[in-house]
Amino acid sequence: MPTISSIQYQPDFSGPAPVMVISWLTNVPTTSSVEYTPINVTDAVTYEESQSALVIQHKVSLSNLKDNTEYRFKVSGTDQFGNKTESDTQMLKTNLDTRPPKIENVNVETSNVGFLEDSARLTVSWDTDEPTTSQVEYGRGLNGDSFEKITPEDSGLIKKHIVIISDLEPSVAYHLRVISKDGAGNETKSESQSVISGQVQSSALTIILKILQFTFGWMKIF
Repeated sequence: MPTISSIQYQPDFSGPAPVMVISWLTNVPTTSSVEYTPINVTDAVTYEESQSALVIQHKVSLSNLKDNTEYRFKVSGTDQFGNKTESDTQMLKTNLDTRPPKIENVNVETSNVGFLEDSARLTVSWDTDEPTTSQVEYGRGLNGDSFEKITPEDSGLIKKHIVIISDLEPSVAYHLRVISKDGAGNETKSESQSVISGQVQSSALTIILKILQFTFGWMKIF
């Protein structure tokens, strides 16, 4: 009959989310399975990770974990004859998330707005390696450490971000950086980037005013 021994667990810090690697031994080749459930969590769900290969040295990674949370788990396996073995309940606790998110692929595009008023806008997009909030701070000038304005924070936790900054003066240099914060409050700010807002075509209102000025000669265009 299969038996289980040497159960161990070790955190994996290679990614942004908490991962725990469970390992154990069996005296004969069996499949590998781990059932795990968070403790003291309302409406807790039991998860299972399984591998069908018959082995003696077992290793299973648990990825549906929350940081700074206790879990109970059992390992089990079935040999080639259908004999199943299961361990006693084990306990583990994930670490507190202190790793800030990584910001990648920051892209800034300029566009024109010209209908009732002449203005420019910037579309800022970027990726993060874990779900985070979205925000952009910006200021006039090609570079600088001060950012006079900041967009409202989008608190939705996502990996692909896009923020549109409107009502900018056309053909003016701006510097900006993006801000992302993960669910544990770890914040990352990107390097500052420079951009020149687009040259805006005359809006319909400006065209009308120019026609009136040409016709009557008394109107002033600001």
